[in-house]
Amino acid sequence: MSEANSGPPQEAAFEETLYTRAVQLLTDPITDSTRRRQNLLLLLSVLSLAVFFGVATPDKVSFFGVYINIATPLTPAGVPSTTAASVAHTALRFNRVLSPVLLYCLLSFWLSLYRDRKAQDYLRGLAQFKIKEAADRDYAISERRRKRQLANIERFQELTAKRREESAKIQQEIEKIGEEFRKICGPIREEHAKAFAEFERLRREDAARDPKLAERMSGLGAQIEHLSEKQDEDLKLLQDRFDALMEDPEIRKLDLKMDAIIVDSPSDWKMSSERGVLLTDIGDDVRLWRRLWYWLEVIFPSGLGLLAFVAPLGSIW
Repeated sequence: MSEANSGPPQEAAFEETLYTRAVQLLTDPITDSTRRRQNLLLLLSVLSLAVFFGVATPDKVSFFGVYINIATPLTPAGVPSTTAASVAHTALRFNRVLSPVLLYCLLSFWLSLYRDRKAQDYLRGLAQFKIKEAADRDYAISERRRKRQLANIERFQELTAKRREESAKIQQEIEKIGEEFRKICGPIREEHAKAFAEFERLRREDAARDPKLAERMSGLGAQIEHLSEKQDEDLKLLQDRFDALMEDPEIRKLDLKMDAIIVDSPSDWKMSSERGVLLTDIGDDVRLWRRLWYWLEVIFPSGLGLLAFVAPLGSIW
């Protein structure tokens, strides 16, 4: 009964820990500050590449609400030049100025990623520790329950084996009593049968009653009755021993526990299997999420930033 009462709270604690910590494992490790650096890096990278490939022409930029016009080459007449060469020259100068900013954004993004990764590793380690702690606690409870079940099974087998041995001894004693009764009472019954046959013969012949024959028959009958009563008393003692053996309270208690073990075994196995599958699923989900997150949140912004930084520098040299 104590096992049944203590079981559900432990199960609830394990499931609660598992689901709570699984959410922590799947939490986005990028903080708001790192996200802002990532957005700035992506924006500047797209701008730099758009200017480099001629998709966009720099005209003016805004810094915290302050608009700055991009200087353009002038013609000999003092008019801004709109030729392709002048536009390309302006874009190249813009990218030269933007490249250090891109490098700064890229380095600051990586630094923030390193900080967030370390923080996430600590949180992830804590979540894994709590999940393992809950699993170990649940395993320890299961092991104690299993050991108690094994002890009950061994004790039940031991007592039933002793009961079989004692039952066999009682059976042997019953057979021995019956054999002794037949051995002692057999000749007396034969003598009694002969005397009774002689008595019947004399009765049919209307002969005079023989007092000695009647006395003999009575004595033999008394001996048979005495031996039967003694046999019944001996058998009654053995029957009482057998009944007490069959009604052993410890065996009956263990028998009920064996029934409970048989009933609970499928549910225990099912619960253990479901938890194993759940842990495997969570592990697979976390690994897949981390792989996709790494490519989308780290590789892509970093690659785009490096491309936006290196491509204009290549044109300079």
